[in-house]
Amino acid sequence: MAQNGMLDRDMLVKECGSAIDRYQEVWSTIKAKEKDIDSFTTDKTIESKSFDNLKAVMSDYILVIGAMGTAVNFDLNDCQMLKKTINNVDINKIDVGNLQNQVATAETTIETNKSRLENIQKNLNSCANDNSEAAAQRSTQLRNDIRNYGYNIKNYNEIVNICNHYIQEYQDIEKNTSNFFTQGKTYRDKANGLLDEIMGSFTNGQYSPKQVSSFRNELAEDEKVKATLSIAYESNIEKLGISKNRIQKLKEYGLSMRDIYFLYQNPKTSKKILYIIKGDKESLKKLFLEDPDIVDGNTKAFLVTYVNVLFHKDKKAFCELQNVKNTSIYALSPGEEYSAKKTPDGRTSPYMDEVARRDFALESYEQSIKDKSYKTAAKILEENNKAFGSYRSQWDNMILSGELAQAKMYSNQTVNCYNAAHDPKNKYKNEDMKNAQSMYASYQEIMETVSAVAAVKDLNSKNGMVILDKPVKDSKKYTERFEIRKYNLKDKLYEKEYKTTLNIQFKDTFEKADNGRDDLKNISDKQKEDQKKIREDKKQLFKTVELSALQIIPGAGALYDTLYSVDQIASTNYNCVSGQDKVPEYCQTGVHSILNAGTALAQANQLLSDCNKAEKDYKDNVDFAYSKWFGSFCCYDEGTDEAGKDVNKEYNYSYITDIGFDPCIRIEMEKWKKDGMESIVNFTYNDQAGGKEKFMNVLKEDKKMYRTFMNKKIDLQSSSEKYDFMDDMCNFGDFMDNHHSISCSHNIRNHFQDSVSSVKDELITED
Repeated sequence: MAQNGMLDRDMLVKECGSAIDRYQEVWSTIKAKEKDIDSFTTDKTIESKSFDNLKAVMSDYILVIGAMGTAVNFDLNDCQMLKKTINNVDINKIDVGNLQNQVATAETTIETNKSRLENIQKNLNSCANDNSEAAAQRSTQLRNDIRNYGYNIKNYNEIVNICNHYIQEYQDIEKNTSNFFTQGKTYRDKANGLLDEIMGSFTNGQYSPKQVSSFRNELAEDEKVKATLSIAYESNIEKLGISKNRIQKLKEYGLSMRDIYFLYQNPKTSKKILYIIKGDKESLKKLFLEDPDIVDGNTKAFLVTYVNVLFHKDKKAFCELQNVKNTSIYALSPGEEYSAKKTPDGRTSPYMDEVARRDFALESYEQSIKDKSYKTAAKILEENNKAFGSYRSQWDNMILSGELAQAKMYSNQTVNCYNAAHDPKNKYKNEDMKNAQSMYASYQEIMETVSAVAAVKDLNSKNGMVILDKPVKDSKKYTERFEIRKYNLKDKLYEKEYKTTLNIQFKDTFEKADNGRDDLKNISDKQKEDQKKIREDKKQLFKTVELSALQIIPGAGALYDTLYSVDQIASTNYNCVSGQDKVPEYCQTGVHSILNAGTALAQANQLLSDCNKAEKDYKDNVDFAYSKWFGSFCCYDEGTDEAGKDVNKEYNYSYITDIGFDPCIRIEMEKWKKDGMESIVNFTYNDQAGGKEKFMNVLKEDKKMYRTFMNKKIDLQSSSEKYDFMDDMCNFGDFMDNHHSISCSHNIRNHFQDSVSSVKDELITED
């Protein structure tokens, strides 16, 4: 405490008021400068190396301004608190030195009076045994003196208490304000530190920023600085018609006010970004009534981020957004069949009548959606299925692909950081591992959103309308759960509203299983059956195409009739595709009609389609079995059937990732591709049976098995390669079953998944 401190209340209040005004002026200037620099750095109209270099300088200046603004905000807040504290003092001035002198004087006077009082009391006691008149007068005088000294002592004690009260108040003010303006100084020092770095980073007029900068890195990640830069834009966003409560909600979502503001400033994105940040049903409806193919990339990217944020931080809003997307429709313009018709009176237009009818149906539909009368809305959709259009499936595809792109980015970053953390030469292993863990957590978060989006997309593809009623509390079994209702218009299930619980999951690997022999057998049996049908269909296809060509060649009628009768492909009573009788045709000889040729060609196209389907089914089956090795998947199941009864849970695969999409799987795939199978399997060798050495000797005797063991080519494309790979793995497992050198499981796929799990354990951090 200052020994001779002075507090002048009125003067300090006035000074604080002036300082507050000055801080507010500085803050306004900082906000304006930050916007100017930001506008400059985000300007894409000029492109050059020099301009890019200047932008790099300005980007660092943005951090300086952010730190200075943060310092000003801390100082401004401290100044306001100081003013409030001083205003509570009930006297104008506190002069600690003077008060301490008064206390010392008063305490000395008290001690003197106490001493005198003690002597007077002794004299009074000595008069007690004296009955003379003089003694009585003396006693009266002494009693008056005792009373007066008592009053003096009391008054001086009050003086001491009052002085000590203000001294203590001064001490409390000093103590409570001792940390004022220190936080502001800290950020000013950081701003000055980065500013010094900037000034020292110019070489021959070119800006070469310091690569390892504690000031830049610290300020770039500082939440206070981020908040300061964000505040500068909140007032402008509020002017767009966004309420303070909505802005606060967007901030809670973790969305950057700066990013939102500059997206709005872009003419291509302004309206659509406004639809998203408003977040109400009418605004979102305007967005989803636009074709996503012509919506700009920035709006799409922001929507993808927004959907992910809602899924993790506001599931109710996630449901509302999905419902708006699922129910946004528009009326199609009537076709030519309406414009060509004429009414008898010639006064009304069938085209305009149909337009009015569709508009009325659309209004009725929208009102039903607003009233949550979904059965009525579904019925209107069924009755007007050719009159309405929707971009629902296009938006589903766009959102899913956008979420996957973000997941892919985090997956790549996870792999890069993980590999760097395991580089023996790397000095920053711990930092890289922390980064890998952070990236993996973000990857998992995005993939949970992917699972939800993929499930909604899959349900939409199977139903006329899907409504997400509300989220259900998370359980241990499921990633997320939602109560939904579905309306399958084709089967008119809207008449019996189908409510169920949607359970969404993301699986980073497929379940462990046997060695895959059953999968291969099913594929092989199905392939044999399909291949037989394909061979038969191709023979029939050749004949059908050949004969259809004869039908349209002048003079080839007799040859056509002969071949047609022999093969019974196009006789007057037989259809080669359906096997059913046909209506007899006239004039089957000579130049045949184009209609007959068209029928035969249609049959040929059907046969070709059947062949292609069989081949596609085989490829899909092989791809799916191969995905069980190196893929991951999203799935969902439903809690009840159409009658509302509980059902046995069965997976609906809503999305199967590309091979190696999951970072843990890709890390282990890279090991396999680099060092072979032995690098990713953890064999337990039986030393009593000769151990690893004996196993390798036996393995080398079987060239095919040895090649399988040493094989490094696992990232395969063709169906034949995938099938052969899985067959080799099964055969290798069978091979190991006959040798006792290895005592552990012979299922290579399960060994691989164990190695993937060990990587995952490294990347998952405890909360």
